[in-house]
Amino acid sequence: MITEIHVDHASPLLLMGTAIFVIIILQTFFNKYLKRWGFSFGGAVLNVDENLPFFFTGLKLKDADWLLQEYNNLYENYGFSILGKKVAKILDTVGTPKKAITGVPFYFVLANPLYSRDFQYISCDIPDRDKLIKDDDDDDDNDCEQSDLVAILLNMAYIPEEVME
Repeated sequence: MITEIHVDHASPLLLMGTAIFVIIILQTFFNKYLKRWGFSFGGAVLNVDENLPFFFTGLKLKDADWLLQEYNNLYENYGFSILGKKVAKILDTVGTPKKAITGVPFYFVLANPLYSRDFQYISCDIPDRDKLIKDDDDDDDNDCEQSDLVAILLNMAYIPEEVME
């Protein structure tokens, strides 16, 4: 019988099926011992209390302003937004936090200074940003488009089709 065994494309499936079968048998008959040794699925209730504030009450004013300016720039100039209007209203009323969130509080790639530098992106919260951006045409009205193109391309998956046309 052992001489009949050969390896083909179904061998990994056989190995995985055998391993799952062994796990089911062990869980069924030896569950008490496995729990004692720390080899069990679930059963433990984790209580994670990091004493973190609500996101909008822990957001620094600088971060809320940055996000609002990015939102306003993309919405007013390009017709799409990275936030909902409800979130923008909440961000507009953010006060000084008692316990602030440190680091980059939200996952927008350009909120991270390292990525912003790597993409050579000049954010909307920088005063006179159009004077810092150099493009190769004489039209001074479109200087920010070069930097805005980075934000547009990074958020392309969220731009509605009617805006893309």
